[in-house]
Amino acid sequence: MQPHPIQFVDLTVRDLARSVDFYRTHLDLVPLETAEPGQAWLSAGPGVLRLTEAGSAGVDSGWSPDDTSRGFRHVGFKVGDLDERAARLDDAGVRFHKRPKDVPGGVHITFFFDPDGTLLEFVQGRLQYDRVVDQGLVDAEHARPTPTTPRFDHVAITVADPARSVQLYRDQLGFGVAGQLVRADDPRGFEITYLHAGDSVLELFAYGIDTTAGPDTTQPGLLGFGSIGLTDDDPAGLTSRLVTAGAAAVGTDRVVDADGLVVSLQADR
Repeated sequence: MQPHPIQFVDLTVRDLARSVDFYRTHLDLVPLETAEPGQAWLSAGPGVLRLTEAGSAGVDSGWSPDDTSRGFRHVGFKVGDLDERAARLDDAGVRFHKRPKDVPGGVHITFFFDPDGTLLEFVQGRLQYDRVVDQGLVDAEHARPTPTTPRFDHVAITVADPARSVQLYRDQLGFGVAGQLVRADDPRGFEITYLHAGDSVLELFAYGIDTTAGPDTTQPGLLGFGSIGLTDDDPAGLTSRLVTAGAAAVGTDRVVDADGLVVSLQADR
């Protein structure tokens, strides 16, 4: 199966100029000239943030900070200077979710919000897995140079059944399982499975306790995270295969998986 890396991440914003300024100022993302009216496309290394303005029609996403809520959790960016960047965020009054700290896996992280409440993460360091599944994928990840500006790395989601999610994204979209982190110190039984395709990663959060349904991100005008975007030479055929494998169609060019993650599909350019 040919891997289908994450090519873009869709975010719906209330004020396009405000959001473009935020991502240019705090993440050094570069606007692309290919954006359509009412949109801004910002280059983030191997991926693009695709911002769409909702204006006064935008409604709050209903996203919950409880990680046992299924579906989208955050968008992650690799950095080489996390503490310096966090200090700049702090000076600018950006709202933090979690201050910089070292965490299991040997990485340094911080979480903060964009102007519409989308949770973002900065990550510094090379992740050390508790369980390595594919050493080749891990070696390729560790071989990537430390970025000088924030580089898109991953989207994290919470899933009810990690085996089901792995099967969908591995068998239909070519993601490989690099490894896992097992948080033995977490009474909820927290594990993260890392799926790699190209330079992009899906982080699957799973728990030993019941999870709850997240907001319906297929609603038009919902602020914040909308979808991950993939390309294929036959997006209609890929849509059909994904639906057969358990996803639900949303219009003609999007599907939503069993945990509420929306996947947008476009033709290769």
